[in-house]
Parts: sequence; C-alpha cells; structure tokens
Amino acid sequence: MAEEKRKKKSIIKRIIKWSLIIGLIVFVGLTVLSRLGGDSEVLQSSVEDILTEKTGYKAKINTFNRMTFYPLIAIDAESIDFFEIIKEEAEPEEAQSEQASVAPDEIEPKYSSDPVMQIGKLQVALGFFDLMLSKGRVRHFLIEDFKAEAGALLEQPISVDKIDISSQAEFHSEEEGGDEDGDEEGRGYINFTANISDKPLKGSISVDAHGMDRYKSYSVGNNKIFYITTGDLIFSAQLESSLINGLELNQVKLLKGKDKIVEGDFTLAQDTRTWKIKGQSKLYPHGTELTPDIELTLGTPLTVKGSVKSPKIIYKDVEGNSPFRLAIDEISSIISSKEKDGKIDLADLDIDLDIKTEILETENFQIIDMAAPLKIADNKINIGPLKGEIYDGDLSGSVGLNAQNLPAILNLDLKVKDFNYSALQKKYGEKVTLDGLANIAVDLNSKANRYDTLFDSAEGKVSFITGDAKLESKVLNIWGGGLLNALIPDFSGEETLDVTCAVVDMNVKDGIARSNATFMDTKKVMLTGEGQYNFKNNKLDFKISPKTKDIALVDVGAGVHLTGPIQKPRVTPSARDIGKKIGGLLLGAVNPAFFAISLVDLGLSNNHPCNEYTIQEETLDDPTKQEPEKAAS
Repeated sequence: MAEEKRKKKSIIKRIIKWSLIIGLIVFVGLTVLSRLGGDSEVLQSSVEDILTEKTGYKAKINTFNRMTFYPLIAIDAESIDFFEIIKEEAEPEEAQSEQASVAPDEIEPKYSSDPVMQIGKLQVALGFFDLMLSKGRVRHFLIEDFKAEAGALLEQPISVDKIDISSQAEFHSEEEGGDEDGDEEGRGYINFTANISDKPLKGSISVDAHGMDRYKSYSVGNNKIFYITTGDLIFSAQLESSLINGLELNQVKLLKGKDKIVEGDFTLAQDTRTWKIKGQSKLYPHGTELTPDIELTLGTPLTVKGSVKSPKIIYKDVEGNSPFRLAIDEISSIISSKEKDGKIDLADLDIDLDIKTEILETENFQIIDMAAPLKIADNKINIGPLKGEIYDGDLSGSVGLNAQNLPAILNLDLKVKDFNYSALQKKYGEKVTLDGLANIAVDLNSKANRYDTLFDSAEGKVSFITGDAKLESKVLNIWGGGLLNALIPDFSGEETLDVTCAVVDMNVKDGIARSNATFMDTKKVMLTGEGQYNFKNNKLDFKISPKTKDIALVDVGAGVHLTGPIQKPRVTPSARDIGKKIGGLLLGAVNPAFFAISLVDLGLSNNHPCNEYTIQEETLDDPTKQEPEKAAS
C-alpha cells in the first residue's frame, strides 16, 4: 500500500512539474510573440508576398507601420500599390533557346510600370487563438482610399472611400428600422462607400458578432442581410446558407426610391462557374409573376439553360421602357463599360429556355396557355414553335432574328385560327353584341441595325378574314366615334349587322400597311375601303364608302375619312366614293393575292362564306408551288 501511495504522489508531482514547465514555455512563447513584430523589411516582404498571392497582382507596400503576433495578429500599412504581371508575346527562336537553359523560377516576371490598383490604408487584426483554432473571426478590418483601374476587377474603374466592420449598420432600409444606436446582440456589419465609374455605391452587409467590447470579433455567418444602394436604386435581401439547399436568397427587393420593381425568393447552388437558380419573383407595377428554374454560367458568352414559368406575364412589366428593364440597364451600365448603343448584338448570349405562361397580357389582347421555346446562339434568336390561345383562337407560328451580319433580319410568321369576337366584348365600356370567328395571318420580315428600328422597314402581308358574324351597329360607333352614323344615318345604335363576309388584306412595306382588299358585306349594306396604317407613328389614314343593298335604306352617306391612332381614330366626311372605284367587289374584284394568303395559308375551305367574293381557285396558280429559281432564293 505504501508503495502504491508513493507512486501516485510521484505521478502527481510529475504532472504538476510538467504543467508548470509547459505553462512557463507557453508564457515565454507568448511573451516572445508579443514582442515580435515591428516594421522590419522581412515582415514587410512577407506581407507583400501574401497580398501578391491572394490578389494575383504584384504588391508593393510603401509605408509599413507595424505588424504584431500576440495577442492580435495585426497588420497596419499605408500606400500599397498593385502591379499587373505583363504577359510577353512569343519571342524569336534564338531568344527562346537562350531562355530554355534558365530554370523557370529564375526568370524574372515583368510588371506594369504604373499600378493598376492602390490602397491608401489597410488595417487587419485577428485574435491569435481565433486564428490558431481556425474560427475565421476578425477583430478589426479597415480599407480606405482603394482605387482600381478599368479591367483590374471590373470593366469599369472602381474607387472605394471606406470598407470597415463595426457593430452598427451605416446604411439600412426604413423597413428594418434604424441601426444608428447599436444593433441587436450577435450581429455586426460590413459597411462600404464606393464609386463604380461615376456611379455611387454604398451599403451594409451583416456578419456574426462574438464577444463584448474590445474583445468583440466578427465572422461570416450562415445568415446575412444585404442593403445596397446606387443612385435611387435600392437592393435588399436575406441570404441564408444551407447544406441541403445551398444558398437561400429570401425577401429579395429591388426598389427605385419607394416604388417596388422586383421582389421574390430564390435558392442558388454553385457548381464551378455554373449557378443553379430556382425561385419565384414578382415584377411591378402590374404584378407579373415569374418562376425560374435555370442554370446560369458566367462568362462570354453568358449561358442560360432551363425554363421560366408564369401564371401571368403583363407585357408592360417587361417591355423596353418598363421599370424592370430600365433598372437592369442601369445596373448593367455600372458593371460593364460596354455602351448600350441600341445595336443588335447577340454574340455574348447562349440561351435555351422553355417559356410557359397561363396568361400573357398586352394592352389589346391576351394569350392563354402560351408555350414559347426561346433559343439564342450563334448571334441568332429563334422563338417557336409558338403555341397558345388568343381569344379562343389557336395561335401558332414562329419569330426569328438573324444578327450574324448587320443589318439583322427579322422574320415574323404568326397565324390565329377561329379568333372569337365575343371574347373582345370586355374591351368596350358597354355591353354590345359581337359574335363571330375570324382568321388572321401575319407574315412580315424586316432588316435593321438597331432594336428600336426593327419594324421600320417591315415588309410582308397582314390578312384578316371572317364570315357569318353578328355585331351591333354601335360597335363601329364605339371604335370610330360615330363611324356608322356618318356612313348610314338611318341605322339605329341598337340594330344588329349580320355580316356575310369581312376582309382586311394589307401589303406591308417600310413599316406602312397599305390596303390590298378591305370590305365588309352585310345583308343590308356593303362597306368598302382603301388606305394605309403607319406602324412607326401609329397613324391611320383610311377612307370607307357604303353601298346599300336594302331599298329601305335611303339615307346613305358618300363616305368617311378615318385618321389618327388606330385605337381611337377621328371620323370626318369624305366626298370620295370608294365603292364606285372598286365596282361593288363582285366576283374577281378582289386581288388574287388575297385568296392565296387568306384562304390557303389559313387552312380555310372553299366553302368559306368569303369564297364567293374571290376569283375561283382554278384560275390561280397553286401557291405551294414555286419556280425553281424563286424556291432556291
């Protein structure tokens, strides 16, 4: 027993002895560390090597104030220059053979004569034990007067007044409340003010805070709040890291002043340079909803694959002058130095998207259950085959844009079969009888150098044909502001017109649609017309003349002149009688091209009600047959 007690005491003594020795070594080591540091050239060179390795630019510190190792590993430096490594062009064979005998490590790289980046002041401090235990925490971080030339980090030049970490958010949204008096426990902020080119940028990004007072440190946590502003654009979001979902970007908001532009929630997963993005978003002011499921690969070209679905797309939310598009253009101008000159250029895009929406709504119509595969590659756009339903009519066709050479060539081929008049009733301020089916064909092509002039040189045909329709006479008055009353004063506003056939067939050239055949035949009156519509300035210039078929109608006007915007034209009397010129539109009076486009291309049978107003099929060449030279072209 005594022997065992002596052994235990001996072990305890050894433990105490070694503990004292280890403690003394640690104390001496920490004391030595605390006295190490300073502003020696060796330490300065070591810091320069670290900055060079992390940035990819040769770093040169002009003023090295101090470096410490304990209790903080800290660096304090000023006036730091970064030089770009110059890649030399291929040299003659003799020079290459001379360098072949020199080891690669001995070849001195060449650097730019002027710095491409500069830092006015750099201060970094990490806790000694935080670093040893790999906690990823920072006690202090400050960068002032940072400048980067165009191309060093972004295409645009960058200047940063200040980046620092503190317990207060210098910039915050009104919804989050003020952070000026200190933040909630456990949160700090990276604050920055900068300029990209001449565009001011400022913001706050939340980080996790640990400890109290002078022992407080900060680390990048799983949950972060972003608040970034440039001009009157404001971006805010909450970013949460997840092992399962990757990154979750929630409560995303883009505002212009106090007006919402976009809001939504997204998940992002990164695989090398490709981001997988899923989520849902809403565009304002009209409430377009988009649900993307895409893969986005950054680079040149920018590659986008996947699908975008939507219960409703309002065209006003995505067209060129919408708040969303204007905001995107403003953000793009900050990131990229490439001027938006309006020229058609698709070279930097590679897109393959399936776009589906339950409703696509424009100012004048709705498309239901639209499917529109979109492909952009090799400087070409192809949308199609289009499928959808527009006022109960079947929509089909395609849209193509070839911009491999300028001017770019646009091809538009759209057809609507059995378009339902009745669905248009809600467009009028009062209930009216409007019943019938129509068929529409649009076949246009155009050449342009700029997006905003794509339709200025449009050429082709637009055809509209309907038969066996009913419409209340005041429908024409609602559209034309007294049109029918001017043509036929004897008609009452409640009388119904039984339409046998109506045709609008127009040739388009240089953005102007000119009448090829325009008439409406009813049981009581025939209306004939000619004129043009200018797409560029939305100007209608049309003359319409009536011809009575009912002897009870004695008060028939000579005709009217329609001018102004197509949505609400102005009606004035016209002395010109179009009906006399056309001769009543008897058999064969309609241009043969009308039959070829409207009846054959729209798939209408020979027993269509309008067939009697065209020349017979056997007198026409088969429109599907082409001469060899024409077909080859």
